[in-house]
Amino acid sequence: MKGISPEGKCPICKKSFRFDARKLSFVCMEHKTEARRFLVTVYFKGERIRRATNLDGETLTTFAQAYALLNQAETEKRNKRFDPKRWKTRFKINYLFEVLLSKWQDSKEDLLKEGRRSPSYVSELPTYINRFFMPCYEGHDAREIPNLDERLAYLSAYRKANGDPISLKYKKNVMECLQSFFNWLRKKKYILELPKFPDTIEVPEHDPKTISRDVQIKILAFIHAEHKPIFTWLFYQGCRPGEVRALKGDCILDGMEPQDTVKYKRTFSDNILMEHTKTKNVRFNYIYPEPRALLPRVHPLSFVFTHGVKVKRQYSKPFLNKIYRQALKDFNEANNTNLEVGLYEATKHSFGTEQVNKGVPIQWLQQWFGHSSQKMTEKYAKLNVVDVFRKLDNVISIEQARTRGASDRQ
Repeated sequence: MKGISPEGKCPICKKSFRFDARKLSFVCMEHKTEARRFLVTVYFKGERIRRATNLDGETLTTFAQAYALLNQAETEKRNKRFDPKRWKTRFKINYLFEVLLSKWQDSKEDLLKEGRRSPSYVSELPTYINRFFMPCYEGHDAREIPNLDERLAYLSAYRKANGDPISLKYKKNVMECLQSFFNWLRKKKYILELPKFPDTIEVPEHDPKTISRDVQIKILAFIHAEHKPIFTWLFYQGCRPGEVRALKGDCILDGMEPQDTVKYKRTFSDNILMEHTKTKNVRFNYIYPEPRALLPRVHPLSFVFTHGVKVKRQYSKPFLNKIYRQALKDFNEANNTNLEVGLYEATKHSFGTEQVNKGVPIQWLQQWFGHSSQKMTEKYAKLNVVDVFRKLDNVISIEQARTRGASDRQ
């Protein structure tokens, strides 16, 4: 039909579509499939203008939409209101993978400014884009990517700079990020259907390593006195490192001495201070005597834990990890051991495991951590069933002995 043409070909036979006057659409005569994208051509003062979207940028997905756009152009020309600058578009470039990917990334930046995305998530996007997405799909029309299996197959063989293969968790994060991009394309009507994604990557449940309170105390002995307050807090309170770094004086509640309650209402994400916690909820925790004894008094708007003599600086995530790794190394050398446990496991995981094995109900621990689900809390608190029942049996045995002793005295 003059002025309207189909984009793409029959997905079955790869032949061109033809106009069917009865259906008022372009179809494959053999397989009866219909075109799902259309191109409108408008002539104005000897110039040819082609569009694959309406003036709002939405893809022309039906013949009726294309016909309506063509009629709009003809009406504007008759009424001498046609503006060629408004109608011109580089429609092929508008659908390039990298062009749309840049728009999607900008949308994530906007959400970050609104506080609806985590800085740590947005900061990771350039890595995914430059290392994985662009090498695979740069220069491709986003509408012509039917299958994501083959081009991302190399993901399995990709290795980090140090030569180690990337983890299944990292691979899953990359694929979920790409899925998010294509879901955005469909939501914005750049594409009609999602391409075929590889099978979901199953990540085995991580079994975190934990350490006992005795080991924590021994590691603390190798930490410089200047940094002992923040690490004592991490070991004894079991909170997220980002939350303890973000503590300010107004988080240590005023009232009767001793000040034994902390209010978590901020966190750090990718070294950016957020005026809310990771879960967006404010929560209150009891402060144990050990960290309370080392708690500095600060102005309500000042950070509770800082380092430096002349200039007080807030702790960064890399700096905390550096201090901890050195202390762990010194601990291993002094005790002729080879303990390998990360800061998060040595603090939050170990705290949760210690508490649940002391008999603290998992529901209480859920409230302490601020988790939205009990299942999440269970990942941070591994119940040692054997030890619990061994302790229980010992209690029962003692109680039986007391009962037997009372009976004998009677």
